Order: sequence, then structure tokens, then C-alpha cells
Amino acid sequence: MKKAIAFVLAVFFLLSAAVYFAPTAGAQIMPDVCYNNWGRCRYRALDLDVAWWKVAVLLTLCDLSLGKCIMAT
Repeated sequence: MKKAIAFVLAVFFLLSAAVYFAPTAGAQIMPDVCYNNWGRCRYRALDLDVAWWKVAVLLTLCDLSLGKCIMAT
């Protein structure tokens, strides 16, 4: 019984490692996408012809979306 429990725990450990490390191999490109989107967002916010406080809000939203994108990778 102890061997069966040890085997099941080892299988769960290996599966969880595979699930955790598999997405990180393809996620190396994501920060580039995040920074490209952030640059585009800042450019569009600064290019608008609106009040200064609206630009400040949009730039803050750009920064928050960059943080969210980086944290998601």
C-alpha cells in the first residue's frame, strides 16, 4: 500500500512539473508582445487630442495592462 501511495504521489509530482514548465518554454516571446502592446498603447494615448487628465488616465491604464500581461506570462 505504501508503494502504491508513493507511486501515485510521484506521478502527480511529475505531471505537475510538466504542466508548470511546459508553458514557460513558449512564453519566452510573450514579454516582447507585452512591451510592443505597451508601446503602441502609450503612442496612441499621447497622440490623442484630449484633456491632459484623460491622457494621464490612459497612460496609467497602459501601465496597468503591461503589468497584467507580464504577470500572466
